[in-house]
Amino acid sequence: MTIELYEQNKNSVKPHAYSKSYQWLHWLMALSILTLLIAGQQFNFDLTLAERLRGLKLHSSVGSCSFIIVLFLIVKRFIKRDPAPIAQLPKSQILMSKLVQLSLYSIALLIPLTGMMAAFYSPNDVLVFGVIKISLAHGDTEMMFSSIREIHRWATRAAILLVLCHGGAAIYHHLILKDGILLSMLDIRAIINRLCSKK
Repeated sequence: MTIELYEQNKNSVKPHAYSKSYQWLHWLMALSILTLLIAGQQFNFDLTLAERLRGLKLHSSVGSCSFIIVLFLIVKRFIKRDPAPIAQLPKSQILMSKLVQLSLYSIALLIPLTGMMAAFYSPNDVLVFGVIKISLAHGDTEMMFSSIREIHRWATRAAILLVLCHGGAAIYHHLILKDGILLSMLDIRAIINRLCSKK
């Protein structure tokens, strides 16, 4: 893609892009969610205790990072109200977009929260970053652990659906409508300049 095409596409969105900090947080959030979704599948297999503990350490550590990132995003989006691109879209699409985004923020909070609660009642030791033990409940915690873990699983399934909708919509806008929506979350000018400087 050339800089001229970028300039042409960005005219449909004002301002043409989110702030660089918001873009970084967005893609870090996407990466952490994908990592959690993939890493979480290991618990569907018959693991040894050592394998399960290693998996829990990784899963809880990435989940904690994800929770911190989404808190920063919420502060920037809803409290500081960082400027956001204004797309020229039908009202129905704007409403659907806001609904999916709010759902993503909500589920991005629910998943780590239920994960931490499940870890608190877990029969296995859960060490965030291999240091902070969060499995602190005592006594018969199996029922509470199972209930919270089930909520966590359903939240994960909802996240998969929402991520597919969000990603699919971004690709549709970029490839079909060509309205610059995807470019608002990518610093295309910096990417192009970096690529050109390497030639």
